[in-house]
Amino acid sequence: MVVQKEIAIKNSKEIWSYYDLDDGTILKIKTILRSVYDAGADLQGNPSINLQTASVIGVTPQMDTFEPLDERKDLQFEEKYDNPWNEYTLGNDYILMLKPTIAQVDRTGKCDLRGIPLYIIQSQVTAKVKT
Repeated sequence: MVVQKEIAIKNSKEIWSYYDLDDGTILKIKTILRSVYDAGADLQGNPSINLQTASVIGVTPQMDTFEPLDERKDLQFEEKYDNPWNEYTLGNDYILMLKPTIAQVDRTGKCDLRGIPLYIIQSQVTAKVKT
């Protein structure tokens, strides 16, 4: 097993990304960088890194127009703003940029204890490295 060296995160700028859902809800998502590891270089000699991230998600539903569902519903969505990239300065002076990308949003037929609808969010993280 190859042990990868962790790269320190010197500083970060993490920003929420916002989406409008077709049920009137505003969804916000933020990707948090937990750790970065040096994975050497790829076949072309470019630096390669491995990331550990987590996503934080929140919703602000339009409760005055909220209609309960009996089953799961696939929702349409669009970016509310030109969502920014999160930016991290790493210990090796690389700049790592991350951005969450929403692939699918489903609203379940369930709500939390406060009556806020529960959603299933499928997303992925897009990454860019500036050396």
